[in-house]
Amino acid sequence: MHLEMEIEGFYCNTWPKLTIRQDNKTLYEEFIINSQKIDMKIKNKPFTVGMENKSFGDNDIWDTQLDNNDNITADKYVFIKNISIDGVNFAHNLHKIPYQSIEHGATNTFDQSIRYNGFWQIETDTNPYNWIIDITNKKEDNTPTVSYFSNYEHHGYYDDQKKVINEIKDILEI
Repeated sequence: MHLEMEIEGFYCNTWPKLTIRQDNKTLYEEFIINSQKIDMKIKNKPFTVGMENKSFGDNDIWDTQLDNNDNITADKYVFIKNISIDGVNFAHNLHKIPYQSIEHGATNTFDQSIRYNGFWQIETDTNPYNWIIDITNKKEDNTPTVSYFSNYEHHGYYDDQKKVINEIKDILEI
């Protein structure tokens, strides 16, 4: 399986350290200084992507700085511009995968950023395209199961799903 990422690190006290793990082994653990690309082969198995070096007050060190009005002036985090498996980008679906935060438990991130210590569990299997299709089609957690109002503007709107399916077809040359 071919994993590619375009990421950007944001500095506060130190640079964030991105980790990629599979089978309880660390495959990648590097400080993300400004913008970087990762291009690596991994097994067709589940893996994690996360960060573990953000300080939330340990030894009186905070990796988020605020001004007098409580506005964030500096923060240590990693922004995921793109993440793809075998050429299919799924960064726009990261918010559908719970981020396993050490400080806050399972949480969803809506800006493709890693702001807490923890990881995303990427549950690929022998065929990663099945996982990509499943996560693309996954219902949003904040979407009500029953609604008295039908959103007529999005009825039959499948452009996002068609885009991912077409990317997969192009890769498979179907």
